[in-house]
Amino acid sequence: MTNSILTLRCPQCGKTNIYALSRFRCGKRDPFHLHCECGSNLLEISRKGREVYCLRVLCHLCETNHVFHLSGAQIWQKKAVPLYCENTRIVLGYLGSKGEVMKALNEEADLSWEIAAQLENRDFYVNSAIMLQVLEALRRISERGQISCSCGGAELDFETYPDRVEIRCAACQAVGIVFAESVRDLRNIHKTEAIQLAAATRKYLDDSSFRGKRKVKNK
Repeated sequence: MTNSILTLRCPQCGKTNIYALSRFRCGKRDPFHLHCECGSNLLEISRKGREVYCLRVLCHLCETNHVFHLSGAQIWQKKAVPLYCENTRIVLGYLGSKGEVMKALNEEADLSWEIAAQLENRDFYVNSAIMLQVLEALRRISERGQISCSCGGAELDFETYPDRVEIRCAACQAVGIVFAESVRDLRNIHKTEAIQLAAATRKYLDDSSFRGKRKVKNK
């Protein structure tokens, strides 16, 4: 292959950008840059050897640059290759053929229309990018059947607030609170294998001692 598709989210405006990467354009001596429509420089590609490329990606989660060293064979191939944030291990974007990259994006976009509509209102959340990733992590845990309540109730509701997600049991009204405003919150949910609410109680679903004293934000 001589052309691949790359997707990246802009940390400034939040837009997901889709680029076509030509093997010939990236083979020049000077670094090759990709920009968002808002003007942000999202990616720099430089050649470090005959078949080694250095990709410097601006991360929309921690707003720092992550560096990936990939071979030409890894960049220009049919399979969709994920690019991870080194701090949270959340996917930043994909490289690969158009079909495989779009398939990967569609699999990640399985959020309800209600949540997607709320996320479009970036002013509602403390950090909408973090919130989106926390919701995606919760979706994956739920798909594995690993979110439950100790009362045995089968119906759980999810509601988002500016700084958190609340999981509520319809049977006993137990509430579990997952914070979603910082990279630390992303790390906590990424390490979580299962969530169980305590019947008829309200609790914070991590082990940070200060959470019980932390003020929550409601709009």
